[in-house]
Amino acid sequence: MRLSDEQIEVYSRQIILREVGGTGQVALGAARVRVIGTGAAPEACTSYLVGAGLGVVSVDAPLAGGAAARTLPLPAPDRRTPDAAVELAGAAASADDTPYDVLLDLDMAAGVAAATPAPRLGAIVLRADARLDLLHLLLLPAGVACVACTRVGAPPQVPHRPSAIAAASAGALAALTCCRWLLGIGFDTTARDLVLAAGSAIWTDGAAPARLRCPRGCPPPEQPV
Repeated sequence: MRLSDEQIEVYSRQIILREVGGTGQVALGAARVRVIGTGAAPEACTSYLVGAGLGVVSVDAPLAGGAAARTLPLPAPDRRTPDAAVELAGAAASADDTPYDVLLDLDMAAGVAAATPAPRLGAIVLRADARLDLLHLLLLPAGVACVACTRVGAPPQVPHRPSAIAAASAGALAALTCCRWLLGIGFDTTARDLVLAAGSAIWTDGAAPARLRCPRGCPPPEQPV
């Protein structure tokens, strides 16, 4: 695949980065990711992924602007629109057995997100711990851990509603991590738990995610992640 002159102009600010370049931009353009959830976190994440030029961003909830919209504006002052497509999960365009490259489960619920087949690179999961008033962003590379065998803190008794700024921060960080995985930049083979405390603006490394016995065949929980 060769980038068109228009694509080079739209994505020029990231193509000039040594870690991206033309080859990396082509890789982003070929990527397929799935975003789960509603609210500031998934909307910010989707906007940044589309702005980065990912080929397909599949969502399983309506986005601001209506579910019929196929593109979202770049999160940049010039507001140019790239050619990445946004589709609804389960639509005909994605109703095949091709795995997504990355699953981004940002709905902050305690439930388990279905992902069949499993994402090629892994999952990025946003969870809330209402008891401790924390946000957790779990980075779960494929073959190490998954959404089904990972949990954080105590299940919230009351829905945790972080500020829109905190949620958007989580969405932006999830998008950045997704792009880094797709580009092979700093890909870690261990699971990580990034934590944001209420009122804080800095994400920090938390304890290793707790493990449950996995119904999908991940390594036993007694093995370190």
